[in-house]
Amino acid sequence: MAKTDTKKQEKAFAAVLKKAQSAYSGEEADTLDPIAELVISFLTWNATAKQADTAFGKIMAQVVDLNELRVSHTNEVIELIGVRYPEAQQRVIRLLQSMMEIFDREHDYKMNSLPARSKREQREYLDTLPGIPPYVAARVALLSFGAHAMPVDDRLLTLLIKADVFEPGTTPVEAESWLTRQVKASDSLGVYLALQEWAD
Repeated sequence: MAKTDTKKQEKAFAAVLKKAQSAYSGEEADTLDPIAELVISFLTWNATAKQADTAFGKIMAQVVDLNELRVSHTNEVIELIGVRYPEAQQRVIRLLQSMMEIFDREHDYKMNSLPARSKREQREYLDTLPGIPPYVAARVALLSFGAHAMPVDDRLLTLLIKADVFEPGTTPVEAESWLTRQVKASDSLGVYLALQEWAD
């Protein structure tokens, strides 16, 4: 991350957070099975929550369960979510790669081994799935396992750069690292949801 004035950066983030929290509807995230959260997180990455919810609904209306999604062809899934969905092909290829790797690790389509692991091990498991963007790993870790994480995709990062929180050239991983140092673990879910709604 490019060098920046720390106090100015913190002040800029505080202004964004105040704006995001004042506009936040307070709607909490649904509690889902981690594999469903993975799919939703892939759909939310560089897209709006509304787009993701709509796409997830279309998928679930056409498959028996998420194991059927795992073995679907890329083009079939793209047709389900719509060819105009942001980065549809790249998104679906990455999603199916991650789901196949989970099956190889678990001998099941669900992430059954993760609840018993430490927070660090859970995040490492997610970060090492092929195709998974850091945003998706962070979002699943936060929403499914209560990790201290601040998911940042390109959409949110662009807005934070415009708001002078980050310098141009900052990566989503660098942004997440800085944000997790600014936001307490107990506040991270609420802050993420407010920022997501602000970005949408």
